[in-house]
Amino acid sequence: MTKDPITIKGTKNGLLIIIDPFCEYDNIKLKLTEKLDSAKGFFKGAKFILDQSKKSLTITEQQRSELEDICQNFGLIPSLNLENIYDLPVEKIISSAKLAKHSKAEPVNPPGEPTLFVQKNLRSGQKISYPGHVVILGNVNRGAEVIAEGNIVILGSCLGNIHAGYPRNRNVKVIATFLSPSHLSIAEHSFKILSDRIPANPEIAFIKNGEIIILNFLSSHMQAQ
Repeated sequence: MTKDPITIKGTKNGLLIIIDPFCEYDNIKLKLTEKLDSAKGFFKGAKFILDQSKKSLTITEQQRSELEDICQNFGLIPSLNLENIYDLPVEKIISSAKLAKHSKAEPVNPPGEPTLFVQKNLRSGQKISYPGHVVILGNVNRGAEVIAEGNIVILGSCLGNIHAGYPRNRNVKVIATFLSPSHLSIAEHSFKILSDRIPANPEIAFIKNGEIIILNFLSSHMQAQ
């Protein structure tokens, strides 16, 4: 199996772009360009740092500079603070393939799709934006914002601004223990939530017939069996 020369991981302070210097430099350069191009501007404005394994061969300073130039051409911003970019106190990036390997349970998403796990409450003014699925073990308070290209699962109260399937992925879902967001969007569709809405059970939101619908998660899951 061919090893991916470029791996992009999200942290709370930016992107960690991991290089495998055992791969040919031209292939590294090509794959980096392809990955950033396929993101369609999703990473624009994010801080980044290029990382190499200490156990592997090194690329030259000129080659490293070329890779950084590619990142900046796609709107990424070099990070000057190495400690912050590696700081991962509450967020872990894992793939569903790893999750499935250690569990008999069905993976939360198809193998290869990135998932961001956040183990804290999000306060007003805090924002999470991730090019994959997002699972939050905590509350998303009013004034907080979560944007994901994939599904969003909140094991807690969802009161903030939620946008799943950004920008146009309609095949995603939003699930929350208490689903009453200030604003809910899936792909290009929006749903107005009544301010006095009090869900009695965990709920799931998804697009059906061109509009967002919200159902009791337990009953909808049983109907799908």
